[in-house]
Amino acid sequence: MTKKSESHEVEVMAPEHELEVVNSAGTAPQFTVVKAVTRPVLKFGAAPEYILIESAMYQGEPMEKSKIKELPILMDVVDLKTGEAMLMICPTVFRQELSKAYPDHTYVGKTFQVRKIKTEDKDYSLWGITEIALK
Repeated sequence: MTKKSESHEVEVMAPEHELEVVNSAGTAPQFTVVKAVTRPVLKFGAAPEYILIESAMYQGEPMEKSKIKELPILMDVVDLKTGEAMLMICPTVFRQELSKAYPDHTYVGKTFQVRKIKTEDKDYSLWGITEIALK
């Protein structure tokens, strides 16, 4: 499936959560992931990310021997380009913008284009958040 956004096309994968594993015989056993116990963290670069939000924002767990005093706010998402279940760290500005536009966690189950916008004159980044629809 291809999404057109701001004059460029991005290949978007449906979030089916199926893993393809090839065994030693060269065949792929068929199974579906029931629950991802751990998720990689979604990293933001210059390009926009396309995500499906699977959970409301929640506070992360404290880690042993961590020097971080404030626990991060997290959200479970699916990277629509790869179909991979990921963990997104939600910075303050992002949280405020998303919560203002989607009160009472109504963003859950929706798909978005998310861009981190670096600013020269501020100590924080701005966020471009656009709801998108899958075809």
